[in-house]
Amino acid sequence: MESKLLCDRAALFLGDAARVSEVLAPNSIDAIVTDPPAGISFMGRDWDSDKGGRDSWIAWLASVMREALRVLKPGGHAKYRTDRRPVERRRPAAEVARRAADGGPPEQ
Repeated sequence: MESKLLCDRAALFLGDAARVSEVLAPNSIDAIVTDPPAGISFMGRDWDSDKGGRDSWIAWLASVMREALRVLKPGGHAKYRTDRRPVERRRPAAEVARRAADGGPPEQ
């Protein structure tokens, strides 16, 4: 992940959000805005694969969301874009990530 903009008030990073732990400390981010891959093979792109099926995709997105929650400051805000097609997958992933962030079991 490479830094594209860094100043005293803001930083912009370009790279795979799943690798955010390489550059961000816990509780260091005020807000996160993201549009994670929907797992619908958009334009046949590998980065938008379903990761091996519904359950694998949910586990993958939950791990990304757990990492986002780790770096988000208490009281911070996270917004992610959702497409109506995979919403039945994103909601369970968000619930798994939230349980893990709250110290609960990460099981689905």
